[in-house]
Amino acid sequence: MENWDKVLSQMAENLNKKWICKKGDFEHYRKGYVMSHIEKYHPPENFPGYKCLKCEVVVPNRHNFQAHVSKMHGETKVTITSKQIVAENKPIVKTEPDNS
Repeated sequence: MENWDKVLSQMAENLNKKWICKKGDFEHYRKGYVMSHIEKYHPPENFPGYKCLKCEVVVPNRHNFQAHVSKMHGETKVTITSKQIVAENKPIVKTEPDNS
Protein backbone atom coordinates (compact mmCIF):
# COMPACT_ATOMS: atom_id res chain seq x y z
CA MET A 1 0.00 0.00 0.00
CA GLU A 2 1.17 3.47 -0.76
CA ASN A 3 2.05 5.84 2.03
CA TRP A 4 -1.08 8.00 1.94
CA ASP A 5 0.51 10.89 3.81
CA LYS A 6 3.13 11.09 1.07
CA VAL A 7 0.47 10.93 -1.65
CA LEU A 8 -1.56 13.66 0.04
CA SER A 9 1.51 15.81 0.64
CA GLN A 10 2.27 15.74 -3.08
CA MET A 11 -1.13 17.34 -3.62
CA ALA A 12 -0.24 20.31 -1.38
CA GLU A 13 2.48 22.90 -1.41
CA ASN A 14 4.03 25.21 1.17
CA LEU A 15 4.47 28.74 -0.13
CA ASN A 16 5.48 31.65 2.10
CA LYS A 17 4.57 29.79 5.31
CA LYS A 18 1.12 28.95 3.96
CA TRP A 19 -0.06 25.53 2.77
CA ILE A 20 -2.08 25.46 -0.44
CA CYS A 21 -4.06 22.78 -2.23
CA LYS A 22 -2.50 22.32 -5.68
CA LYS A 23 -6.01 22.26 -7.13
CA GLY A 24 -6.00 25.96 -6.19
CA ASP A 25 -9.16 26.11 -4.12
CA PHE A 26 -7.94 26.12 -0.50
CA GLU A 27 -5.09 27.50 1.58
CA HIS A 28 -4.28 27.62 5.27
CA TYR A 29 -1.35 28.12 7.62
CA ARG A 30 -1.87 24.64 9.08
CA LYS A 31 -0.87 21.69 6.92
CA GLY A 32 -3.42 19.38 8.58
CA TYR A 33 -6.32 21.55 7.47
CA VAL A 34 -5.14 21.38 3.87
CA MET A 35 -4.65 17.60 4.10
CA SER A 36 -8.20 17.22 5.42
CA HIS A 37 -9.49 19.41 2.58
CA ILE A 38 -7.69 17.24 0.00
CA GLU A 39 -9.03 14.02 1.53
CA LYS A 40 -12.56 15.39 1.49
CA TYR A 41 -12.71 17.19 -1.86
CA HIS A 42 -9.90 15.68 -3.97
CA PRO A 43 -9.28 12.14 -2.66
CA PRO A 44 -6.69 10.18 -4.65
CA GLU A 45 -7.93 7.12 -6.51
CA ASN A 46 -8.32 4.13 -4.22
CA PHE A 47 -7.93 6.28 -1.11
CA PRO A 48 -9.02 3.82 1.59
CA GLY A 49 -10.17 6.18 4.33
CA TYR A 50 -9.67 5.52 8.04
CA LYS A 51 -10.91 2.57 10.06
CA CYS A 52 -11.88 2.93 13.71
CA LEU A 53 -10.35 0.10 15.71
CA LYS A 54 -13.01 0.39 18.37
CA CYS A 55 -16.06 -0.25 16.20
CA GLU A 56 -14.77 -1.09 12.69
CA VAL A 57 -16.45 1.96 11.07
CA VAL A 58 -14.59 3.32 8.03
CA VAL A 59 -14.73 7.06 7.41
CA PRO A 60 -13.43 8.89 4.32
CA ASN A 61 -11.24 11.59 5.88
CA ARG A 62 -9.44 12.76 9.02
CA HIS A 63 -12.00 15.38 9.95
CA ASN A 64 -14.87 12.90 9.83
CA PHE A 65 -12.78 10.35 11.71
CA GLN A 66 -12.05 12.79 14.54
CA ALA A 67 -15.74 13.72 14.71
CA HIS A 68 -16.70 10.02 14.81
CA VAL A 69 -14.28 9.20 17.63
CA SER A 70 -15.34 12.22 19.64
CA LYS A 71 -19.08 11.64 19.24
CA MET A 72 -19.23 7.84 19.39
CA HIS A 73 -16.40 7.03 21.79
CA GLY A 74 -15.96 10.22 23.82
CA GLU A 75 -12.29 10.53 22.90
CA THR A 76 -10.76 13.96 22.32
CA LYS A 77 -7.19 13.04 21.33
CA VAL A 78 -6.83 11.00 18.14
CA THR A 79 -3.65 9.53 16.66
CA ILE A 80 -3.75 8.32 13.07
CA THR A 81 -1.03 5.81 12.22
CA SER A 82 -0.88 5.31 8.47
CA LYS A 83 2.27 3.18 8.56
CA GLN A 84 0.32 0.20 9.92
CA ILE A 85 -2.13 -1.63 7.68
CA VAL A 86 -5.22 -3.70 8.48
CA ALA A 87 -6.55 -6.54 6.35
CA GLU A 88 -8.73 -4.31 4.15
CA ASN A 89 -5.73 -2.07 3.33
CA LYS A 90 -7.03 0.69 5.58
CA PRO A 91 -4.64 2.73 7.71
CA ILE A 92 -4.86 1.66 11.33
CA VAL A 93 -6.19 4.42 13.50
CA LYS A 94 -5.69 4.47 17.24
CA THR A 95 -7.40 6.62 19.79
CA GLU A 96 -5.87 7.75 23.03
CA PRO A 97 -7.82 8.95 26.07
CA ASP A 98 -7.55 12.63 26.88
CA ASN A 99 -5.67 12.83 30.17
CA SER A 100 -6.26 16.51 30.75
